[in-house]
Formats: sequence, C-alpha cells, structure tokens
Amino acid sequence: MKKAVHISVQIKVNAPAHAVWQKLTDWESQGDWMLFTDVTATKPNSAADQIGNQITAFTGLRLFKKLRFGLLDHMRVTKWETGRVCEVDHYGKWLKGFGRFELIQITANSCQLNWYERIDYPVLLSRLTKPFTKFAVFISLVRFRRQFSNY
Repeated sequence: MKKAVHISVQIKVNAPAHAVWQKLTDWESQGDWMLFTDVTATKPNSAADQIGNQITAFTGLRLFKKLRFGLLDHMRVTKWETGRVCEVDHYGKWLKGFGRFELIQITANSCQLNWYERIDYPVLLSRLTKPFTKFAVFISLVRFRRQFSNY
C-alpha cells in the first residue's frame, strides 16, 4: 500500500530570478547544496528544451568508494518554462511521484523559490521519512540560498 507524502518549502532568495534559475537548473552542481545528493542528467542545463531530460539523483551515504546506502531517484522533466517553472515525474522503482519548483520575481534583486514534491512511498516508509525529508529539503534550500549572499 502506498501513501503520498507532500513536501512544500518556500524560501526567499536575494538575487534576480534569472541568476537563481541558472544555478538551480545546473543539474550537475545540485550536489553542492542538496544534502547527501549526487545528480546527473542526459542533457546539459544549457539546453534550451529540457522536456524529456532524464535526471538521476542518488541521495544517501557513501560508506566507502563503491559502497553506498541510500535512494536512487529517476526523474523526467515534463514541464519547462525557462526562468520560471520546472516539473518532473519521479519514475523509479522505489520512488514515484511529482516534483515542481517555481521562481516568482519579488523585486529586481530578489525572488521566491517554491519547491513542491509529492512522493508516493510505501506507508511505513512514508511515516519514517517525511519529517527528515522536509527538513532536508529546507536545509538544502538554505544552503542553495547562501550561494547568493554576495550578490
């Protein structure tokens, strides 16, 4: 039996939306700010059309060079509005669901980042992971925001 876990985090970033978007959609560098995560993608972030891009994220611990404990998340970009909205389907074996991030310009030098995930987990796993997952996303977005502290 599956249970949907909904995670929603909003955070203000003191930088123009276009600069935040460039960094946010630099898939390979997401591991610099997303806790315990390494990301790869089939298309570079510079590709204008990201729809269909396959993104893989491993979140977990590396115990030794080749021994890892965590979750492999397979995503496919399903909606792309450059500078504003990205939506993905999570379609892996263990992690299924939907993700979205959106930027809303507040002023010329600030924007709001809205991050939403609906993850369909087995019931027991959803109860165990929801508090940690929401906290981890929040901390990751705070780390992301710090990249713009000198903007």
